[in-house]
Amino acid sequence: MRKKVIIFFHGWDNKFEEKLKSQLILKKLFVMTYDMADGYCLLGNIFCEKLLSLGVSIRKTFFLPTVADDFFYKMFPPIERSYTSGDKRTILFLSRFDKNKGAGIVIKTFQHLQTLGLNHFRLLMVGDGPLLADCKRIIDRDKTTDIFFEGFVEGRRKHELLSEADILFLPSLSEGLPCVIMEGMLYGLAIVTRPIGAIPDWVQQNKNGWLSSSTDPKIFAEGILSLVSQPELMQSIKKINTTIAITHFTPESVKREMQFVHNSILKDRNDK
Repeated sequence: MRKKVIIFFHGWDNKFEEKLKSQLILKKLFVMTYDMADGYCLLGNIFCEKLLSLGVSIRKTFFLPTVADDFFYKMFPPIERSYTSGDKRTILFLSRFDKNKGAGIVIKTFQHLQTLGLNHFRLLMVGDGPLLADCKRIIDRDKTTDIFFEGFVEGRRKHELLSEADILFLPSLSEGLPCVIMEGMLYGLAIVTRPIGAIPDWVQQNKNGWLSSSTDPKIFAEGILSLVSQPELMQSIKKINTTIAITHFTPESVKREMQFVHNSILKDRNDK
């Protein structure tokens, strides 16, 4: 139709990628369709590599995140807190309760921290999903304390929980770039997660969070302990992550980047 086309990939389905690779006709159809775009907005460099490996000839690539809602953050700025080694730390899991998001790993990690005799943690589990009832049964069965379920939240309550937390824990098995990580960074939380999708483009080991390719709860417990045992690092992470989020993730900043993308594609058309 002689229209410029920009495609924004908000995520990535690894199972569908494998299906494309195994079915030649489907792969050709995919490449024919997506190869017609004039520009591609991707969450991270890994997705550029994936498209190229499928045979899509990327013409113009832009790396652009989705958005962290800053409405309540601006309206009710979180209270500044100092970090000392004796403070009780709040770990936040804010996601859907399913196997892919790692809710079970979160609970086992917290239980392992308790077996070490560390009672200066509490865990907030926020969200809904098919594994929520199972997670609650595990907590009741094991008589695990200091775990609190909030259910699905949004708006002011979500803002309050993000403001209370110190660490965002999301051991997902597959991701693009989760909005909850961008929200956690906006609130200055240390991010404990896995190096998948575009996450490593924004979260770096012992700079603004902690990453592990493992799914072993004991490994994650070690990572959490390594962070909270360094109050100065936790304070530094808070400043770093808030700065990154305000610069790149807020609606205003993403709007500016999106305008740049559109103008760049339009300029190409005018030059021709």
